[in-house]
Amino acid sequence: MALFEMIDPAGGPPPPGPWETRPAPAASFSAEAQATLWRVGLPADPDAAWAELRQAEAGLARQEAAVADAPARLRRLAAGGGASSFSSAAPAGPEARLLGLVSELRGEGAASFSLGGGAESELPAIEERFRAFTQQVQDAVVHFAVVETSQERLLLARTSVGWAGDMRSLLAARLPGEQAALHRRSLGLAMRSRAALLRSFASVMRGATIVALMVSSPLGAATALPAAWSFVNDLLREERAHQGHPDALSGIP
Repeated sequence: MALFEMIDPAGGPPPPGPWETRPAPAASFSAEAQATLWRVGLPADPDAAWAELRQAEAGLARQEAAVADAPARLRRLAAGGGASSFSSAAPAGPEARLLGLVSELRGEGAASFSLGGGAESELPAIEERFRAFTQQVQDAVVHFAVVETSQERLLLARTSVGWAGDMRSLLAARLPGEQAALHRRSLGLAMRSRAALLRSFASVMRGATIVALMVSSPLGAATALPAAWSFVNDLLREERAHQGHPDALSGIP
């Protein structure tokens, strides 16, 4: 079974793709030490390794589509009136959770959709995770990305990627062509996920203007940004749940 890890200095949520996030080690002053590290651990069997990468790419494609569709879903929700209700006709899933947050932002009381079912506000946790997300995006723009590919814990290759697209690769001695091809595919997956992360930020920004209209707050989109991010993140978690991703049902906002 493959392992896809993102070692994230910001401690943010999983980006689009098959990734599980892990905290970064102690800070260093070198540029590469501040990079986001993407680790791909593949099974030893070549056919199984290629199958895992193809499955990861297919899952990423579905998550990319969910992120792209987020503003349209928000517009449909806003056009429906935005009233929080638990009738049989009320929205479900990410839309229902967002309506609860909108109600709270309007000052109508805390609404929690946690497993405990209590009325404690989720906004502080959501705002904290949103800050980590924005730092994650900033790191993706400012710092290097490093991609490592291994098979059965044997490191095959390591590539550093600058924001301008310049790359520097270190390959294991006498690396067979097929294993080099596996690393190129892993590198492409990581870079595509990084691009999807940046597009998710754009979706959050567009969505925040819609949520701000639903909230009707004089503070504008600033108060709506964490709620809009939460909606996009819920769409990703929903898609990961369909794919059987281990972090999808963790209960983290």
